Amino acid sequence: MAGSLVMGIDISGGEFAYVVASDNGVVESGATDEWGLYRLIRKYKIRKLAIDNIRELLEAAPHLIKKMAGLPFDISIIQVTRLSDGSEKSMEHLAKEYLGINVVKLSPLQTAEATARLSIMGVGTPIKLYEDETRIIIKAKISTTPGGQSRNRYERNVSLRIKSLAEMVKESLNKGGMDYDLFYRESEGIRSAVFVVYAEKSAVRRLVKPYKGLDVEIRIESALLDSFRFEGASVPSHDRKLIVGVDPGIVAGVAIMDLRGNILRLYSGRSLSRSALLRMVYRYGSPVIIATDVSKPSDYVRKLAAMVNSMLFAPENDLSIDEKTTIAMNLSRQQGVKVATTHQRDALAAAYKAFMNVKPKLDKVEEEVRERAVGLSVDHVKELVIKGMPISQAINEAIKKEQASNNVKVIVIKDKQNDEEEDNSTYIIALEREVERLRRENNELKNELERTIIRSPSGDSTLRTRISYLEQDLMKEINKNMELRNKLKQLEEYLAGIVSGDVGIAVKAEDEEALINLSKRGYYPITTFHSLSMMNIHKLLDLGANTVIIDEETTPGGLRAFFKLGINPIPLKDVIVWDAGDVKLISKNSVMNSLNNLRDLETEVDPAYVEDIIREYRRNRL
Repeated sequence: MAGSLVMGIDISGGEFAYVVASDNGVVESGATDEWGLYRLIRKYKIRKLAIDNIRELLEAAPHLIKKMAGLPFDISIIQVTRLSDGSEKSMEHLAKEYLGINVVKLSPLQTAEATARLSIMGVGTPIKLYEDETRIIIKAKISTTPGGQSRNRYERNVSLRIKSLAEMVKESLNKGGMDYDLFYRESEGIRSAVFVVYAEKSAVRRLVKPYKGLDVEIRIESALLDSFRFEGASVPSHDRKLIVGVDPGIVAGVAIMDLRGNILRLYSGRSLSRSALLRMVYRYGSPVIIATDVSKPSDYVRKLAAMVNSMLFAPENDLSIDEKTTIAMNLSRQQGVKVATTHQRDALAAAYKAFMNVKPKLDKVEEEVRERAVGLSVDHVKELVIKGMPISQAINEAIKKEQASNNVKVIVIKDKQNDEEEDNSTYIIALEREVERLRRENNELKNELERTIIRSPSGDSTLRTRISYLEQDLMKEINKNMELRNKLKQLEEYLAGIVSGDVGIAVKAEDEEALINLSKRGYYPITTFHSLSMMNIHKLLDLGANTVIIDEETTPGGLRAFFKLGINPIPLKDVIVWDAGDVKLISKNSVMNSLNNLRDLETEVDPAYVEDIIREYRRNRL
């Protein structure tokens, strides 16, 4: 019967009203304090604890949450007021609907009984307070020992004892096929050993038993999450791809960097499990590179990279302390981040070296995507390239994925042979899709921030830091959103200007034929003085291709020389209003002003002098 018992509780004024119940009715009820409640849970081997508000339990009984982690059995916590569809109802509403109790306000004892009965009926949502992993802690029972040689001898014996027990635990876990990480704390010998086993406590206890000796003990307990979450609830994720530097050990260092080299988070913590590390990373995106600062990566780092199917980066030689310190100091100055520990320094150096290793490829990806697509996820293309795919193929794969997703973006593919035929309205569609995506990300970050503010049962002192980073992420996304909105509004105005005739379209002309064709179609051809000097000027004039946009630094002499030949060379920098790669939007009013300036430059020039200038351009550019 004990295995089927449920405990319902309600907290009022620091006191816990409780009801222990089964399918057959109430077994025991009353009121007690936090420690009395823990004794009752152990006495009845409660496997299900029902409550109306998890936040009240976290605030009123953090020590109880920690103590329950060490119970010899697993216990689940149910919030009955949150239904399976995610909606929430009051206790009075649920009591009336399911139990036929119609009162304005339930008393604490009535609430405790109602939560127990509702839980037995299957009402409510399970709450996750503990990791899907178990910690085995081997440590000395006392910290004070006799002084002198006796103390040294005692500490050596304890160190050997911890080492021996750790080897026995390793053997048991290996026989059971368990995945685990082992951390030793060493200071003049082994002070403690911590196993993080990636399995539930009940499975671990079948292989390893708690132990209390005269000098050393083995504790087995569930690992606390840094904050609760409802099981089955989705956790917002970010599209961003990441490089994660890791310095493993009893105190681990973590550096999270995006694929542009921006530092998003530095962290160091004791006995950091792989799953806890990944949960932290997933708040910022998904890792594509796991990096270490040593040439032979540890098992921890290898397993971490394998878990997320990421590239594993290790330098050819171990990074020296001087090199890591220099990297950390430079990045700290450049990006305004504080590197608080040597573990953070080592992780940051590893991430930076990995970034610099792939940076040439990433820069090439940025360039190719700008030329070929608008609205395409650059990070997704970079991820594929990092994993070994050619850039062109990676872009095609990313386009297919975007078009097949539920939130389809319109991808504008730029054909280099027909850039002049680009329909500028597709830019608006792509930008609108991007604005909508950023709006969704803003909402997700707000929700994540609200969840994070809830106080952690473990009293995690890093909550403020995490909130600060989330706020920074939110502001970045809001700024991106506003920037895209402004660009969208500006582009709409320019497109209206094209219709009204105030704005013209300029397109890069690769050769003489392209220049003539563009002029015939009403576009402004973009070229350089060097390219223009290689063309048949008389042919251009005969076919009406006399106004060109010059995309380079110009001098009055050069402008005047071509103007005297009948060509109207207009400096691009004087007329451009929108840059879309090989296609530019230009102000026709500015073109007229430039023509007037050319006329002001007009003076009598010896034709031979003009020919000399053209020959000079040819010599300088060949």
